[in-house]
Amino acid sequence: MADTVIKGTESPDSMAEVDAQGATDTMNEDMPDAEASGSVASEKGNVTLIDVSSAPINSTDATLTSQLVREKLEMGVFRSQPKQKAKSSVWKLFNCIVDGNGRDTSYVICKYCFHVMYHDSHRTGTSTMRKHKCWLEMNGVPPKKRKGSYIPISGHEYALKTKKSASLNDTNGLLADDEEEMSDDSDDDEGKQWQLPLFQKFLKIEEERLKIEKQRLALERHHTGLLKVVAQKTSQIVDFLSGEKIIIQQPTIAVEGVVGEAHRITVSDATPIPIVEMSDGKPS
Repeated sequence: MADTVIKGTESPDSMAEVDAQGATDTMNEDMPDAEASGSVASEKGNVTLIDVSSAPINSTDATLTSQLVREKLEMGVFRSQPKQKAKSSVWKLFNCIVDGNGRDTSYVICKYCFHVMYHDSHRTGTSTMRKHKCWLEMNGVPPKKRKGSYIPISGHEYALKTKKSASLNDTNGLLADDEEEMSDDSDDDEGKQWQLPLFQKFLKIEEERLKIEKQRLALERHHTGLLKVVAQKTSQIVDFLSGEKIIIQQPTIAVEGVVGEAHRITVSDATPIPIVEMSDGKPS
């Protein structure tokens, strides 16, 4: 029968109890590394080490971790559900994770990037969730104001890596001024991850600007063409009215006959016109 030893959260009193049972000396001799985890052979059999130093204190299961919760979600052992009677607006971004019996696991999951994080509602409230990348971006917090950096794990999942704890100022959504700024020794790749969304946004704006510029040039060419047509038509009208291209010839009239008699007046094209009376040699 393998013995199970939980390390990382032992108190001096619990260690004293283990010494009283005579198991501490055997563990210290047989364990190759205090940070290692797994099964280690000893004189009393196999000893299984479980590292729970980073596990939440108030969780229903002391051995739960973010990775384990994610795996149980994928297997269907755990499930996510909306927060009941949520008072903070940050809960619009997160769902609670409960076990098979419907008990809260003190873990939450982001609805957008499916990032799993520990949430202690009794100690820290919603401050941990307010440090999440999706929440910061939704509230317009600039990258330089953020305390943590996010590195992709797999696909759309992200992990939060911080050097010091940071809190958010609820009045304006920005980080509190009394917190120290992130040190400058961060990797260049982390800065590039913040610059990439900004560069993509710049490209989108530039694409829209070029599209508008093309439309403006097309309208300008169309307007220029209309002006040319109007100028051409106007020139033709002016030429017509000025008589430069139209010659008006007056017809010649010939009068034949003797004064006092009825005569026929004709024009040069021999078109007959009505007979008029002649008086004193002049047509009346």
